[in-house]
Amino acid sequence: MRGLFNYRLTNFYCFILISFLVSFGYYLQYFHSLPPCPLCVLQRIIFVILALIFLLASMIQFKRAGRITTAFLTSLFSFLGLAAAARQVWLQHLPASQVPACIPDLQTLFSLFPFKKAVGLVFRGGVDCATVHWRWLGLSIPEWSLIFFIGLAIVSIWQLLRK
Repeated sequence: MRGLFNYRLTNFYCFILISFLVSFGYYLQYFHSLPPCPLCVLQRIIFVILALIFLLASMIQFKRAGRITTAFLTSLFSFLGLAAAARQVWLQHLPASQVPACIPDLQTLFSLFPFKKAVGLVFRGGVDCATVHWRWLGLSIPEWSLIFFIGLAIVSIWQLLRK
C-alpha cells in the first residue's frame, strides 16, 4: 500500500485529477455553452498551474529540498484557488440586491487596468460570478472547485510534512 501513495505517484494522481477537472470545465464551456466568469477563469488558471507543478514533481526525482519546494508551491496555489472558489461560493449565496455589478472579462480587465487593480476586480466578482448555471448533486461548479481545492491543499500539506 505504501508504494501506491509514494511521493511521486501521489503527485501524478493529483495531476490526473486536475487534468480531468480542467477538461470537464472546457467540456461544459464548449459543449454546454457555459461561458466561465472571471473568477472561474482564475480558478481554471490556478488548476493548470497546480497540474504543471504536480506533473513536474511526479516526473523528477527531487531531493528533500525540491520536494519541500514543490509541496510548498502546491500548497500555496491550492490556498489561492480555495480563496477564489470560496469568494465565488460566497457571491452565489448573497441576496441578488447585494451582488456587485458586472465586471468585464479577464482580457479586458488586464488591458485596461494595472495588474494589482485587475486582480482586485476579479476577486471582487460580479453578477456573472454569482449566477449558478449548472449543478451536480446539488452543488454548483464553484462549490465543487472549493471541495477539490481543499482536497488538494490537504494532499499538498501532507506531501510537505511527510518524510
